[in-house]
Amino acid sequence: MNVSVGKLISRLYWCTQSYFERELFSYGIGSGEIPVLLTLYNEGDLNQKILTEKLFVDKATVSREIRKLTQLGYIKRRRDERDRRNYIISLTVKGKMMVPKIREISIKWKEILLKNFSVEEKEFIIYAMKKMLENASSEVRKS
Repeated sequence: MNVSVGKLISRLYWCTQSYFERELFSYGIGSGEIPVLLTLYNEGDLNQKILTEKLFVDKATVSREIRKLTQLGYIKRRRDERDRRNYIISLTVKGKMMVPKIREISIKWKEILLKNFSVEEKEFIIYAMKKMLENASSEVRKS
């Protein structure tokens, strides 16, 4: 097989990011802010360190996303009363209202990706992607 799986995954990732950037442009949200909003929606208020760990990104990236989302009014940060060195990050009402829109866009993108596939093909694609993720995660954890 002469197809570069890595290149296909990379291009699919790029298309996904571009789609979300386009769909969320009018809200000021980029694809990088989506995981922050969804994690806070699903997990509730989190301290910044825990949020960073859950997102599997570095502190600087999370700080940048938090700053932007705070300026846009989607989240707020306050000092952690138990440890004044840390901040608690939480969604505002505006942030909570944004999550259904993000989910709607996600569903539409999934439909776009999987159109013209049979049910069996869709199931196999999901199965194969999960298997690839397991393989990749297992390899990365070795180091």
